[in-house]
Amino acid sequence: MAPPRDHGPADAGPDLLPLRPAVGISLKAVLDGIVDAVLAGHRSRQRPDVAVSIDAAVRVPATAVAGLSDLLAPLLAAACEAASEAVRLREVVITAVETPATLEIEVADSGAGHSPGTADLTGRLAPLAGRLGGDLTACDCPEGGTAITLRLPHRRTGSLAA
Repeated sequence: MAPPRDHGPADAGPDLLPLRPAVGISLKAVLDGIVDAVLAGHRSRQRPDVAVSIDAAVRVPATAVAGLSDLLAPLLAAACEAASEAVRLREVVITAVETPATLEIEVADSGAGHSPGTADLTGRLAPLAGRLGGDLTACDCPEGGTAITLRLPHRRTGSLAA
């Protein structure tokens, strides 16, 4: 009978089923905190209620939280303001998608669509996104409202605390 063979170190091959714990902080948890703060301010100004939904099952480095908050808080506040002007549906949807090269976060509202205020906001925040290696784009949604997308390359998400 042959002796058992040594298959090498446990991590010698590719991770076909990675069992390592996720690293970083839940982006949804970060967004929940931002949403709570923005909606509290929105209500204190006696603005109509806005429903905010978040689809963000990604994790970000702890060092990214401050930079993301600086970018996303004003985007969310503007989206809530735009949505509160809607006649029927007053909604903001935040989605995050991770690709091999980027993290994309979209803030979409049910407001009237692209406005001069949207251009001003993206113009003010674009330099911050640029310093982080990313960019902001805004477009009208087919169903109405505006969607602003923040794209950040993965190689820079660790240094978002600019």
